[in-house]
Amino acid sequence: MASNSIVWRRRSENVRMTLPFQKDVFRYLGKMYLSGKIKNGEGGGAMTGKHTIAQVLAQLGENWPEVSSPETEVMLALIRLNDIVLDSTRKLLAGIGLTPAGFEVLVTLRAQPAPRRMTPTELYRAVLITSGGMTKVLKQLEAEGCIIRLENEQDARSRFVQMTAEGAARAELAMRAVGDHDKTILSRALSKAQVAQLARMLLGTLAKLEAD
Repeated sequence: MASNSIVWRRRSENVRMTLPFQKDVFRYLGKMYLSGKIKNGEGGGAMTGKHTIAQVLAQLGENWPEVSSPETEVMLALIRLNDIVLDSTRKLLAGIGLTPAGFEVLVTLRAQPAPRRMTPTELYRAVLITSGGMTKVLKQLEAEGCIIRLENEQDARSRFVQMTAEGAARAELAMRAVGDHDKTILSRALSKAQVAQLARMLLGTLAKLEAD
């Protein structure tokens, strides 16, 4: 789960636009989004003190109309939604004693068939954590009794990561809480039919992009 700065860096590196000055566009948007304060003191939705997306896009359209496009609106909206969800989910998980990274590891293990075991390399490929970050997360989860490390007879250099009963219980508790939280957030803006439609559109988009 990437920080804002990493998200913006990835966008400037990976998102392809038809405009020749795309890096300037995202540098400008990133500066507005990450450090812009609302002068009249009104709150910015779930992230108080930040410009709303409507304010950012209005200012962009007024002062830099040549870079305003539906593609920019979609990408900026996705990033803002990501930040709103991560911000509130991080607080929810803290109450269960988990970090977002720890939650992601436990959920990934829980989704495996019994005995819910993976190698560190398999985990690394399945979650959005750096290899160094993975080591830290695994040490913390092991200390809390959520996982155990087992010898790998096929590779002495790597030990299996296996979920414990405590880890499974915590993963299930956290997943129920996060699932309810996600439904609450989306129900404030979308009907069930709209959520299903959005899911199809996003998953279809990702399927094509990930295949590239």
